[in-house]
Amino acid sequence: MSLNLIHSIAKSLVPGARTEPKRLPLEDIEKALDNLCTVPSRATSEASSHPPRIADTSFKHITNLLKHYEDHKGLKEWHIRPRIYTVLKGIRRLDAMNTFVRAGYMDDMLPFQSARELPDELGDSKGEFMRFQTHCLTDAKELEKGTQGAHVHFPGSADVHFIWQRHLGSGGFG
Repeated sequence: MSLNLIHSIAKSLVPGARTEPKRLPLEDIEKALDNLCTVPSRATSEASSHPPRIADTSFKHITNLLKHYEDHKGLKEWHIRPRIYTVLKGIRRLDAMNTFVRAGYMDDMLPFQSARELPDELGDSKGEFMRFQTHCLTDAKELEKGTQGAHVHFPGSADVHFIWQRHLGSGGFG
């Protein structure tokens, strides 16, 4: 069910599409988000010293689903924070999402180094947030080490690390 739904969402948001995307049923959106925001078991995740992580490609789908979710709920700017959304969903504190939006917290702020950096609205959930955020990190954080970091190669397409804004052109010359 969810894979077909994800594919239909992806097709409806293809750059250059001339028709308005279909309005997906809220129930389907929520089911797909539940699936995508689930942390893989250690047995199915990569063998490494890291805790199991949600795949980077999942966050592209979460972003697209959140655009539809925003339309249904009259929300703004959740879709540009898919990793923070996933952490809050994982700790059952989506009620705090608008606090992160208003305060200007973005996914590139992950991982938070201290619970003191988190909004006070999370209260006793700050520790849960700190623990759960490790499942939503990206290997791209290694790039921020600068000269202290090693050269990094990403498997597959680098497009999963970027959010599509608009089509830049179709080639040619003047």
